[in-house]
Amino acid sequence: MKSSRIYPDYLDIRDDRITAFATVTPTIKYFYYSVRAVSTGTYIMGAINATAMYDGNYNSTYGNNKVTVK
Repeated sequence: MKSSRIYPDYLDIRDDRITAFATVTPTIKYFYYSVRAVSTGTYIMGAINATAMYDGNYNSTYGNNKVTVK
């Protein structure tokens, strides 16, 4: 299958989260985002979670990581 970058149908950006709504297609999609640092330290970046809006049987949670700001 071909993969491509995702362009959400709707995007809601908050200080603590990003919520993206996209139309499902058979093509693998990738969503990229940046973090904004305002204080030094080590932070835990939460896992990404995706859920089908009308069918909770389709869902995915992937990864978490640490981000260090110097």
